[in-house]
Amino acid sequence: MDSDMNDKKGEANMLKTEMYGRVKINLPENTSCAEVLAPDGEVQILAVYTHQDADFTYDHHGYETVTLRGSSYKQAAYTATQEGRHILRAYNGDILLEETLIECSGAAHGGFVEVSRRDPRYFSLTDGSSYVPIGPNLVGSSYMRLPAGSISGGHRKPPPPD
Repeated sequence: MDSDMNDKKGEANMLKTEMYGRVKINLPENTSCAEVLAPDGEVQILAVYTHQDADFTYDHHGYETVTLRGSSYKQAAYTATQEGRHILRAYNGDILLEETLIECSGAAHGGFVEVSRRDPRYFSLTDGSSYVPIGPNLVGSSYMRLPAGSISGGHRKPPPPD
């Protein structure tokens, strides 16, 4: 009978996601820790945190006001990196409080951005495909307009030719 109850509970607590998609799971209030059992048997410990919904508004000066909504609740976030059935287990100490099944389908994109395994001068996605960042590289740019002829970016303007 316990097995049937667990099966029904598991089906009631099923989430679906794509690989590399972030899932946020609401947990029982007395949860002290959580873990995910991946399809290959790897166990990943999740951070359990208290979350509260909020509204952010800005006045005409740009100052932010935060208005909390409802009560706070326990939550954990998980990103599946394998296809298949993942099992999230919420615990209070050694007592299992809840199991949630997470069914993960294939990825719609190539995964996380990482340093290329083929050439560390470049970026790639987890699946090995190239990743090219788009947009300006503002690492060393100046945000204030400098007067003409001043030092910009660590280099002096070259003198006029003789």
